[in-house]
Amino acid sequence: MNRFSKTLLALTIGVSVSACASGSTAPAGQDEPVKTRQPVDVSDLEGVDAVVGTDIVSYLTDGALNNETILMDEEGTVLTADELSFELAYQAYDALSYYAYYYGTRPEFTDDMGDGTTFGQYIAKIAADTALNYAAAEVIADKEGLKLPAEYQAEVDNVYDNNVRYYGENEWNSAVSAGTLSEADFTEEQKQEWIKEHGTKAFRDYLLYFGTTREAYESLVKKNYTYLTAQKLLFADGGKYALTDEVRAEETAKYVEDNGVVWARCILFSTMEDTEDSAVQAEAQKAYEELSALTGQELSDKFTELQQKYDKSGYTAGDVQMYTNTDSLVDGYYEGITVLKPGEIGITDRTAYGYFILLREADQPEDLEQTITDSYASNKMKELTAQILEESGGTSESILEKIDTASYYTKLFELQDQINAAKGTAEGQN
Repeated sequence: MNRFSKTLLALTIGVSVSACASGSTAPAGQDEPVKTRQPVDVSDLEGVDAVVGTDIVSYLTDGALNNETILMDEEGTVLTADELSFELAYQAYDALSYYAYYYGTRPEFTDDMGDGTTFGQYIAKIAADTALNYAAAEVIADKEGLKLPAEYQAEVDNVYDNNVRYYGENEWNSAVSAGTLSEADFTEEQKQEWIKEHGTKAFRDYLLYFGTTREAYESLVKKNYTYLTAQKLLFADGGKYALTDEVRAEETAKYVEDNGVVWARCILFSTMEDTEDSAVQAEAQKAYEELSALTGQELSDKFTELQQKYDKSGYTAGDVQMYTNTDSLVDGYYEGITVLKPGEIGITDRTAYGYFILLREADQPEDLEQTITDSYASNKMKELTAQILEESGGTSESILEKIDTASYYTKLFELQDQINAAKGTAEGQN
């Protein structure tokens, strides 16, 4: 599942500065009353407690909080318990998906992290910090007079209908593919009614699965857009905290040093096939000695020529690659680059793939321009939200002490299993 279903997939694209600057909508952090939460009918979900539809937060927190509990109230923006509950549920889902994909395991939320903190407490803190930061972004946007771009405001205004249609169309396509209904039996009006009915139920299940309400979901979507809008506008060219050339140079140098960034090319003489190792080594050594007699442009040109002739790495001959100290590379490869100066070549001992001839290239900081801008903006935004939270006294610790996270996750996972089982039964009957 996506963090915010279909609605926020566009967030990875970034915000148009001109669109934000020219928008005519209200300030992103405009004061708004907390919407009253409406009960949800769960009578068709066999095995799901009816109280879940009345107040899901109260159900998951054993009555310690409820859907409308305000956890932070700072200069016109609030963080409610059902918003926090979504983050608690989503961060757990994200962590479990990560472990399942990379390690094929499912950590227990009671597992000790080695510092006296359980895995569940660790995830809950991430969730609470995330929720608080998004809430603080509304305060920043309000203070700076920032506005959501028109296209983002439209997404916020239509978030519920967009998701109902998205889920409904998925349900429709699945039913058609499975042969449980025939499109020929429906008029276009009947089809749209079917999509709306089934989409409403499917999106309801999504919200319940993540322990939240429609109202909280809509609020979180707006806060996410607000956060990214503020981050983009404040650090774009002409923004209040825009990077100067001097600061950019400093940030680039720091990033290169901290991440061990190097630029290089390689020629792999592969031993992955049945070729005799000694023959491959001799061929690599011969090429290395030929290259060692050259410098400057002659070396670069000859290196490209030999890449085209011998290289089995998969890289395009002539293309310079960037590497960092966190990249997953064959043993000896990165280390072989770092001992060289720009313009120098080296050869590795035999690696798991064979012998690499390496040419370290000159630094190319222009490759990092967008990375530096994004990193600087992200770090600066975190500083601003931290300042807001310090002034408000809002901390993850003060929020999480109100609930028993172990009990919360136990009940959440049980509820998710019940929802999945109920949906499976319903699908089997259709």
